Amino acid sequence: RLPDAAASSSAMGDSEGQASSQMGLHQLTYPQLKSVKEQLEQELGTVTGSMNALNAAKVRFEASAEAATQLAASEVGKEVMVPLNSSLYVPGRLASVDSLLVDIGAGYVVEKTSEQAKKFLDAKASFCDENLKKLTKTHQEKTQLAQQVNFYMQQHLKIMQQQQQQQQGVA
Repeated sequence: RLPDAAASSSAMGDSEGQASSQMGLHQLTYPQLKSVKEQLEQELGTVTGSMNALNAAKVRFEASAEAATQLAASEVGKEVMVPLNSSLYVPGRLASVDSLLVDIGAGYVVEKTSEQAKKFLDAKASFCDENLKKLTKTHQEKTQLAQQVNFYMQQHLKIMQQQQQQQQGVA
């Protein structure tokens, strides 16, 4: 079981919880520190995965916004490749450049003008970027905490080695 300070940090994930955790790390035993380290590594993996997914989504939204801009400047009748799914495209021709079908999520598609589609996609990319910044800060905080846990684990190991050497010297 984790002490309250370390548990509050991992549960809250905020700087106040981490500050109280950092102040109490020196009081934890080696097995407790090891448990905190494992939990932090798992949390860092989750945060990293979320950051990668958000970054991929941001890139897709930005590419889609650029495509909306390019389609608006295209001519009716221009040959294009139409996606049926993520890996299957069929040839087609632009019937209109005045409106686009935009996937808004959960399988719903709405018709928007090129300008509306670009605004929608830019807003989605901006939302991803804001959340990426928050996750980056969280990742940095958890990384710093993990480094402190490692430091205290090393201190415990040094103390245990010194105690063993003293016991061997006495015996």
